[in-house]
Amino acid sequence: MLFSRGVRLAPFLASALLLSVVTPAQTLRRATTSQTAAPASQEASVSASKARREWDARRDWLRFTTGVVGDTAVTDSMNALLASGLDPSTQDRYGRTAMHAAALLGQLDLARFLLARGAQVDARDREGRTPLMVSASAGGLGHFIGYAPTSPWEFFWSAPLCRPEPSEEAEKRTEPFRRWHETVTTQELMLRLLLKAGADPTAKDSSGRDAFDHAALGGPTGFSRLLAGKARAGEAARCDLTAARAPEVRGLRLGMSLRDVVVRFRPSSLPEADSCGLLALHLEWGGGFLAPPAPRPLGLDGVRRIGFGFLDGRLTYFRVTYEQEEVPLKPAEFRSKLSESLGLPGRWRRAGDDSLLEEPYSVSCEGFTVVAGFNIGPYVEVIDEAALRTLLQRDAEARLRRMREAEAEKERKKRVLKP
Repeated sequence: MLFSRGVRLAPFLASALLLSVVTPAQTLRRATTSQTAAPASQEASVSASKARREWDARRDWLRFTTGVVGDTAVTDSMNALLASGLDPSTQDRYGRTAMHAAALLGQLDLARFLLARGAQVDARDREGRTPLMVSASAGGLGHFIGYAPTSPWEFFWSAPLCRPEPSEEAEKRTEPFRRWHETVTTQELMLRLLLKAGADPTAKDSSGRDAFDHAALGGPTGFSRLLAGKARAGEAARCDLTAARAPEVRGLRLGMSLRDVVVRFRPSSLPEADSCGLLALHLEWGGGFLAPPAPRPLGLDGVRRIGFGFLDGRLTYFRVTYEQEEVPLKPAEFRSKLSESLGLPGRWRRAGDDSLLEEPYSVSCEGFTVVAGFNIGPYVEVIDEAALRTLLQRDAEARLRRMREAEAEKERKKRVLKP
């Protein structure tokens, strides 16, 4: 594993509470005399000393932020703390600097404010990570802990996202994916800001991992392409394939039509696409699980299960799981064989958070990601990143539309019931 769960999350543990509860940092009151207001310089001095006392007691940079992901506010307490003379690159009790706190929360204005006041763009935390690494890993937190015991990307294509009237259970099940999408959207802007400010994508943390490794932890975000634009040639092994040249796995390739897949696999039934245009299909053979819903096509010997995700009738995700006895390889050997057989350039990097038991690895290419891991048997999945973003954006729009309709209905009932 890249980090044990405790080691990886410990520096950001306090942020989990802030992200879930959204507790603003305490606002400092300006000191006044009982009769007349103190001069501005005296107010600033008192405010700065009070902020410094709070720092000495708490030593937590997040206490001086709003604690809200993507917020644009720079708190009075942060202004006062830096006015007291504290170096923004000082590590707090969790090993973070002020720039790590800004990167964790995706707060662009705070990052600009700190850089203007001398914060180091490549400051190190206790584990040697830079703010760029934190941002590249979609905030450094495990979004799917407790929700996805295996690689979570399959759940994106089968979870009940765009249902007209989703149940409370469905909302709970899909919440981590929505949170991931919102975080990735925010962190893409932060990543661009840090790179423009001169952050080094090839720097390594104390475990020898660079920003590309941390981007793999964040999932199929496309961040590796942004990092690659700033990395020196040859510094990081990258996949130069585009989505149009994505590898074929057992006759499956991104972009295939639903009709082509149905003709080949002949499923006994076909679900309808949901309101987001998503259609999920799963076929399984043998192993004492489900009865085969369709004859096993030629060329699929040794395959145990296949999962498909179609968006607007086009194959945008698939996962092929092999019989364990048919692939008697260690994980590293399996990944090496995949690279060889698929003609897949690039380095396999640890993917997903530490709660995922099969330790998936991924190769990020131009517009798509390939993931390999072990779950029942070794598997490989191919993800169209642009389609995944489109799916989650449609879900967000559908949720917003439902909220507006619910508010409009409340207003209508108020007018009807008004005496």
